[in-house]
Amino acid sequence: MPQILVEKKHKMPIDKARKAMIDAFTKDLSAFDLQAKWNGMKCELWGKGVTGEVRVEQARVVFELNVSIMARGAGYAPELLEAEIRKRMDSALA
Repeated sequence: MPQILVEKKHKMPIDKARKAMIDAFTKDLSAFDLQAKWNGMKCELWGKGVTGEVRVEQARVVFELNVSIMARGAGYAPELLEAEIRKRMDSALA
């Protein structure tokens, strides 16, 4: 089970929602120290001790992120990551 699970409903066309997620997250991954690879409506995310995915669906976007104990020791705070993810998703899908 992911330590971070954020779901956000939207009313955008699915292609527009995907572009919003690309703009909100994958164009500025330096803030998260992550890499991303999009394949259709799904984006795989990975970094030092962090893995996850973003799924863009017809009426919602799901962001799942797993933060290992080693990553937490390196300064990743799941609660801060979740707050930033929620903030960006709220803004992108408004």
